Amino acid sequence: MSGPVAPLAEMLEQLGERIAPTERKQLARDIGAQLRREQVARIRANLTPEGDPMVPRKAQRQRPSRKGAPPTLRQPKLGRMFKKAPRLMRLRASADDLELGWFGAAAAVLALHQSGGRDQVGRAANAPFADYPARPLIGLSPEDRLRILDRVASLL
Repeated sequence: MSGPVAPLAEMLEQLGERIAPTERKQLARDIGAQLRREQVARIRANLTPEGDPMVPRKAQRQRPSRKGAPPTLRQPKLGRMFKKAPRLMRLRASADDLELGWFGAAAAVLALHQSGGRDQVGRAANAPFADYPARPLIGLSPEDRLRILDRVASLL
């Protein structure tokens, strides 16, 4: 495994050889619950895992005017984005794995926002396409890694 979680994964593998599967599952569940709480708090605050603000929504276009009436402006969407995402976040823990994320239909939409990209807006065949900027929802901050390492070190 490579990337920012490689040292953490190696440490967890070594620990996994020392403790029973039921204890590993409980450890995964505890770590996952803590990570879920932190991720939900960040999403509700519209912050990326690094603590930066998320890219704001695009400005809304004007609606076309009706016979002689001035064009009306669409009201910008205020408040936080991804209002349902925290409620739909799921945790799956076993003795060997920990999965934190979205599953089912919500996973496809939120994966598009996680990495950014281009997709159709709507289900109709002639629906327009839109570019979505990357708005990372799930990730490990340096503080998250330290908390996990502290939790694992307490078992050693």
